[in-house]
Amino acid sequence: PILSRIICQAPSIMGLSLNQNLRPTAAVLMERASLTPFEIGWIVCTSPPILTLSIKNKIEPCLDFLNSALLLNNDDDDPSSSNYDDDNNNGKRNRQLGLILLNCPRLLLHNIHTSLAPKLAMIRDAVEKEDGLFLTSSTSTSSSMTASALARRNPSLLVTSKHVLKRRLEKELDKVANDPNNYNLWNALGPSTKGRKRQFLDGVMPIDGEKTL
Repeated sequence: PILSRIICQAPSIMGLSLNQNLRPTAAVLMERASLTPFEIGWIVCTSPPILTLSIKNKIEPCLDFLNSALLLNNDDDDPSSSNYDDDNNNGKRNRQLGLILLNCPRLLLHNIHTSLAPKLAMIRDAVEKEDGLFLTSSTSTSSSMTASALARRNPSLLVTSKHVLKRRLEKELDKVANDPNNYNLWNALGPSTKGRKRQFLDGVMPIDGEKTL
């Protein structure tokens, strides 16, 4: 049933070369996002069309965007420090990206310019409006950092439709304005604890990113 569902959702997979398409795609995701073969299987089962994406034109640009826009390349360690380990920090950054993809594989299917970037900008604008409600000073840099942190914590915000996201942001900002003591965007836009668990094969795929992000 798993294989048939994959083929039904992405029938063009059957026309792809194992050595020229499928394996290279899996290899790029494993290397760039520190994913295991089992985790690649989980991502494919969740979003089969990912295997049909162009590595050069879609997957790598999307990974680069997520690394930059979600500030995954901003390590706490000082590169000028004698204790700085570039390989170790790259590994941590890659794994953080992998956890985000495990939480929300559909990120790879969305267009950077028409979907991901505009939604991140919408979240940033909402953060600025929240700061305005409390008459606190906010720079575009601090708002962008908060928006990136919200997206890292709950990447599903970036795969919802722009209309739904806009409506949700407006709703949450109204709550903040009416009851600032009990509401704030950080908690309101966090990952949901409700809903059915996604299953992989006969069990539940453990995603440590749910606890980490």
